[in-house]
Amino acid sequence: MPNIEVLESSDEEEEVQVVAEDEVADVSCVHPAASGNTEPFAERHLNTVVNHPGSVRCVKKNAKAASALKAKGNDFFKEKNYLQAIECYSDALDFAPTEDEYNYSRAVYYCNRAACYLYLERFDDVITDCTEALELESRYVKAFTRRAQAFEALDELESALEDINKVVEIEPTLWSAVEKQRKLDAKVKEKHEKMKDEMIGKLKDLGNTVLGKFGMSLDNFKAVQDPNTGSYSISYQQ
Repeated sequence: MPNIEVLESSDEEEEVQVVAEDEVADVSCVHPAASGNTEPFAERHLNTVVNHPGSVRCVKKNAKAASALKAKGNDFFKEKNYLQAIECYSDALDFAPTEDEYNYSRAVYYCNRAACYLYLERFDDVITDCTEALELESRYVKAFTRRAQAFEALDELESALEDINKVVEIEPTLWSAVEKQRKLDAKVKEKHEKMKDEMIGKLKDLGNTVLGKFGMSLDNFKAVQDPNTGSYSISYQQ
């Protein structure tokens, strides 16, 4: 498996949308992680909170609550508790309002969750979350970077290079991205050369199969390039 490097961790304090004071909710009332309970919980709460097997309470959209959950997720991420961090980022997405003004915050939650998936080697999930983030923020460098790492891990080198090219286009002075672009470009060329050699080998085998019926092989034919015109002449040798 290739060496996966998270170029930028998700524990930075990213900007969140300013919300009115009356939008502030006590997230500890609705989410076990935010209340300081670090015991593992079996499954995500999605859009509901279960306080009792027979009771369900709907979660209201609230930007401040979503931001608090992101902060708690960042704490779990620092502790390398990626599953708990995923829970928090996922619930942050549930609380986050869906109006356009909150697109950046939602993109951050997706991208932070993708960082957790990257460490867990759940590369398809990384690609899915980074793609969601980029649909919200089309020039989000971290989303391109993490998706490129996932593509590279899956040996989808062309897609990885495409994403890194976009990073360099957005931030041409980001040295780590420029270096990654150089390495990926070399890997893509090497991959294409290998594919070409394999194809030529298969074509040669096919040609020998046909010519063998006539007592010949491709080794009987020699291609000579004209240095002046660059064209080839084919000669047959016994």
